Amino acid sequence: MVELNQLVDAVPGYRDRVDAAEKKLREVINSDYEAGIVAFTNIAEDITQKASN
Repeated sequence: MVELNQLVDAVPGYRDRVDAAEKKLREVINSDYEAGIVAFTNIAEDITQKASN
């Protein structure tokens, strides 16, 4: 998890986006666990793509 946080912090302005996405993700997980896992996977992929650019 430390590495993921380092990637997030390495991209300017991305922390706010991740925090907002986390809030939405928690809402989705509370209503539909499977959809929450898909959303989390998409967010993680987005973070790694942004960091590698």
